[in-house]
Amino acid sequence: MEEPLHPEQEFGLAEFKKSVRVPVALGERLLNKVDFARFISTGLVDVIQPDITNSLGILEGKKIAAIAEAFGIPVAFHNAFGPIQTAATLNVDYTIPNFLIQESFEAFWPDWKKNLVKSGYKLENGYFKLSGKPGIGIEIDEKILSDFRTDVMEP
Repeated sequence: MEEPLHPEQEFGLAEFKKSVRVPVALGERLLNKVDFARFISTGLVDVIQPDITNSLGILEGKKIAAIAEAFGIPVAFHNAFGPIQTAATLNVDYTIPNFLIQESFEAFWPDWKKNLVKSGYKLENGYFKLSGKPGIGIEIDEKILSDFRTDVMEP
């Protein structure tokens, strides 16, 4: 069950875990490897769902996955923000031995998000394929980004 309680409710989560026989997944609201280590080491989670956008990026995501691997916990990265996050997350997925599944909201994206990446990863028959290009392997449509540009002065 995904995030049955907010992570701040650790006592409630422990009680929930005792009362059900389904795996518990959480992590999209956790921010760093220390937070994940606490939930993993206390047995409160069966699957972790870090979000590299929320938890300090690609390197921290890999560190979190390594902690989970040491405890035999699979990783299913949270991924709700768009194609750039998807590309970055997929590059982590392909490098960790405890990868379980990749969340994707692509079917629900507005057209501008669907078209933001001109080339890069592909989704074929339910599987993501990386492009093999440098970096996170994508080419951004700069025109789409310019359509959303704003000129704002910081105070």
